[in-house]
Amino acid sequence: MISTWSTLRHIPTWSTLRRLGENKSVRSANIWAIVVPISAKLLERVQGVVTVELFGHKFPINLTLPFSWKVLFFAAIFFLLANIIFAIWCPKLIKETETYREFADQQRSIYELEVQFKGLEKAGLLSGDTIPQWLNWFSSHRQVTLSKRDDINGVSIENEGRELKEIYQIIVESLAKKNTPARLFASLFYFFGVALTAIIIIQNIMFVALHW
Repeated sequence: MISTWSTLRHIPTWSTLRRLGENKSVRSANIWAIVVPISAKLLERVQGVVTVELFGHKFPINLTLPFSWKVLFFAAIFFLLANIIFAIWCPKLIKETETYREFADQQRSIYELEVQFKGLEKAGLLSGDTIPQWLNWFSSHRQVTLSKRDDINGVSIENEGRELKEIYQIIVESLAKKNTPARLFASLFYFFGVALTAIIIIQNIMFVALHW
C-alpha cells in the first residue's frame, strides 16, 4: 500500500505535462499521424540509391535510412493520445495560465479562485489549518469589493497582493495533482512517444556515422 502511494506521488503533475505538451513536435502529433502513412505510401517505390551528377562526376546517394515508418507512426499516435487526455482532463486554470502574472494579465476573476478553492476543499484535496482562514479571506474580500462597487470580475495591478499570489499557487498545486489515472495514462503515452522518437534518432545517427 505504501509502495503504491509512493508511486502515485511520482506521477508528473498537470503543470509538468503542460510543459512537455507545449513542444512543437508533440503538439503537431495529430498532423504527423496523418502525414506519416501517406508519406510512407508515396515513398515505398523510391529506389534506395540514386545517382547525382555534379561537375561531371557521378555520386551515389543512399536514400534508405534505417527508420521505420511504423515506429514514427506509433510515436505520433502516442503523442496524440496524450494530447487528447491533457485537453480533456487537465484543469482549465492550468491549461490557460502558467503563473499568477498570466492570471492577472488576463483580467481573470478573483471569484474564479474562490470557486476553485471551495471545490478543492469540498473534494478533500486541500489540507492544512489555513483553510478556514482562506475561506474567511475570500468572504471578506468579496464584501469589501462589493461595498466599494469595484469590478469583481477583474484582477488589476492595484488589488494584486501577496495573498492573491499565495492562494493562486495553493490552488494550482492542488489542481495539478487531480485526476491521477488521467495523469498516469498521459504520462505513459508521452513516455512511449519520446522513447520511440529517441529510437529513430539513435538509429539514424548510428547509420550516418557508419556510412560517413
